[in-house]
Amino acid sequence: MEFELNTTHNALFAQHKLDVDKPSKSETELAEAAQEFEAYMLNSLLSEMQKTVQSSGLFDDSKYEGYQSLIYDALSKKAAEAGTFGLAKQMLSQLKDQP
Repeated sequence: MEFELNTTHNALFAQHKLDVDKPSKSETELAEAAQEFEAYMLNSLLSEMQKTVQSSGLFDDSKYEGYQSLIYDALSKKAAEAGTFGLAKQMLSQLKDQP
């Protein structure tokens, strides 16, 4: 009987520990939103920076613009996922400190 109680207690304790260590759904959603915002900001930054570059005439700019936006979108998403700039991390630390 004692063995069964200990086994049940250990199983419940292990489940509780897993629940505590796992971030809540709202924290996960908040992290995803912060990462998406960082990707959006990086995409905007890249797009605005591109406007300052003079055309060399090597490529037809009108055809290149469509691909350029796809490249910037993919690049900004990958940079946000990697945490390269740390904007999402900083936002999360600020939002977690609020009541």
